[in-house]
Amino acid sequence: MRGIEQHAVEWKQVLGNFLLVDIVKEMNEFKELIEQYRDKIELIITGLERFTMIMQAISDIKKMAIQAEVQYVSYQETFKTLRAHGIVFSETDEKMSYELQTDWESLYLGALYRASTIITTREKFAEMIEDQMIEFDDELVQFVEDFQNNGPGSVKDDLDLGLQKMIKYGKLIEKHDEKRRNLVNSQILFDLDPGDYSKFLKVKEDYEGMEKLYALYKDQKNARSEWAQTLWVNLNPQQLLDGMDHFIRQFQRFPKAVKKLDVGQTLEINMRNFKNSVPLFVELKNEAMRERHWIDLMTKTGKYFDMKPDRCANN
Repeated sequence: MRGIEQHAVEWKQVLGNFLLVDIVKEMNEFKELIEQYRDKIELIITGLERFTMIMQAISDIKKMAIQAEVQYVSYQETFKTLRAHGIVFSETDEKMSYELQTDWESLYLGALYRASTIITTREKFAEMIEDQMIEFDDELVQFVEDFQNNGPGSVKDDLDLGLQKMIKYGKLIEKHDEKRRNLVNSQILFDLDPGDYSKFLKVKEDYEGMEKLYALYKDQKNARSEWAQTLWVNLNPQQLLDGMDHFIRQFQRFPKAVKKLDVGQTLEINMRNFKNSVPLFVELKNEAMRERHWIDLMTKTGKYFDMKPDRCANN
């Protein structure tokens, strides 16, 4: 019995050690977080960027006050539980759980004090943010107009050109959106009236829809290029129909707003025109079509085909 009891005690200590490792890791992370916030609220204000960083840190500290209290109390209670079960641990670790409480309370009071000392500075920087908002509004007006007139949705039936424009305008949208998010955060920090970015957000939404459309355009274009390499003698019209039906079904699954975009309507027409041309391929393969019929057809259309079996469909 004593052997079993001793074995149980050892296992209890092993399990307790696993818990200790996790708790010590969490306490070290919490301690590091406190130090990071302390460094931020003690920064010397040298410009708007630093001031915003201080304000954000103060805001974060206020928001996580309850969570922080729950954390350090849970650490302290864990050590009490371990002691009650006779699990051996370092007193230094337990001491750290109480030091964290002191450190957090000191940080919280420091944040409140710093907030009270920068009220005048806050008003000055709030004016700067408002000026930035006005400038950014002008930037967005110009960008929205440029996107509508010259963006990837303005290319009509030249989807290859639109595909190229997606790269350029994607980078511009990302740059403007990052600036917008930063300004929104600043508006919240400084209690400013929110800006109206609805037109830009509509452009961003349209662009994200175009990403889906141009990805589909690229996929079906690549498939058509592969089909075009098929020898006439091996050409299977049903494969073309099935393949294009697959892409059309993908298009139909897009949201209604995406399909209604100019690019969407052009893409759908493009794919359906290709599908509707497949019966012509069937006729082109029809050996019953006499040579003089071919000559008449090519003369009238101005298109000349080499129908030898070893030629590819794209020839």
